[in-house]
Amino acid sequence: MENLSGSQGLLASSEIVSVRGESMLAYPKGRHQSLRSMPFAATVCVPVWNEEAVLGRALASLVAQTFRDFAIVIVDNASGDSSHRLAREFADQHANAVVYQNGQPMGRSALWSRCVDLSFGDFTKLLEAPDYLLPSFMAQAMETMRADPEIALLRCSSAVLREGQLIETPAFAGPRSMTGPSALVHALTSSSFVGPPSAHLMRRSAIDLRGLRFRSDLAFAAAMELALQLFVCGDFCYINEPLMVFDEGVQRPFNQCGARTSFRDECEARLSVLRKGNLPLPPRTLIRTLNRLAMLFEEYSPRAEDEGQEPEIERDYAAGVTELSSLLQKAVHNLPATRGAANSEVAALLAAAEREAKARRFPEAEAQLRQILAVAPCHSVALGDLGRVRFARADMDGARKYFLSALAVDPELELWPAEIEAIR
Repeated sequence: MENLSGSQGLLASSEIVSVRGESMLAYPKGRHQSLRSMPFAATVCVPVWNEEAVLGRALASLVAQTFRDFAIVIVDNASGDSSHRLAREFADQHANAVVYQNGQPMGRSALWSRCVDLSFGDFTKLLEAPDYLLPSFMAQAMETMRADPEIALLRCSSAVLREGQLIETPAFAGPRSMTGPSALVHALTSSSFVGPPSAHLMRRSAIDLRGLRFRSDLAFAAAMELALQLFVCGDFCYINEPLMVFDEGVQRPFNQCGARTSFRDECEARLSVLRKGNLPLPPRTLIRTLNRLAMLFEEYSPRAEDEGQEPEIERDYAAGVTELSSLLQKAVHNLPATRGAANSEVAALLAAAEREAKARRFPEAEAQLRQILAVAPCHSVALGDLGRVRFARADMDGARKYFLSALAVDPELELWPAEIEAIR
């Protein structure tokens, strides 16, 4: 085992750096600062904890990327195997790589946050050591993110490596983009489409806007919780190509989570963003979120009973329902006169947008609709009308984004056949 008290040779070629008030060993000496002085577009962070058997594969997939304008930050969590040595050897061969080592192990999501602390550039990515990327991941993700500065979180489809076979696991039937609030509603009220962090690329400015990090108290749903918080800051985009491979055969910490912990974390990820997001979500969304909690309870409770955790998961469910019901009460009864005035203003803006659209003054119509979304970001009619404006302007990607966003907020929203065809 090599750690902060290791060989004199290692210490001589390394340096101690301070990260959020904690000391870490950085290798090689001088690269911690020199990489930050270079204009890298992104940082790919590789957290590793006793994963010598798979680390080389993950790092090789980074070397194989067709887009190369990124730094590689390897964060070793005080591994007891040869992971740190392998990481150092990689850094010796690649000038865009630096290796950090914790003095003591920390939890999985805390390690992810440490990676975010150490990242720089306009975009941040995590790649867990058991996973690997296909060569075009960074090229496609960066091109998409640069083309639309409103995207806060991008996710690609992924494949699962199971007994030597690659099995595609798409989150959607095709490529998809949604406004942040619409993606948030979709995530709150349905099964999670967020996926593993290795499939993500995050915009650093969105992370910094609200000082976001992975919550160290969420063993199962830390990546989901951070994604939901990012949807408050910006939009979501999904690339329907399996550009990341998740190795199912490697044991991971969240595999050890019991049913009660998994359920509690999924509930807390949703409740956390509702507490902090300050988004004016409609009561219907909170009702649908209550329904989702009930479905999660039905899913996890049989396993919890087998694990002897039935009373605990029932208490967790009751606590989640109580808090969410309180939020629903506030949404329904909060300042009805003000809401009435706001509804009147929205109706006037919708009517004005319709007139502008009929006169084919599309920029003016879009401006009216964006005024609505500025105060009511989950207004399904405004989202749908914005999709129609984009459709009329032959902007099919924009039309698809806003039609899908409208349907995420209100699955019963009616679209014309040609509009339905646009989102297929």
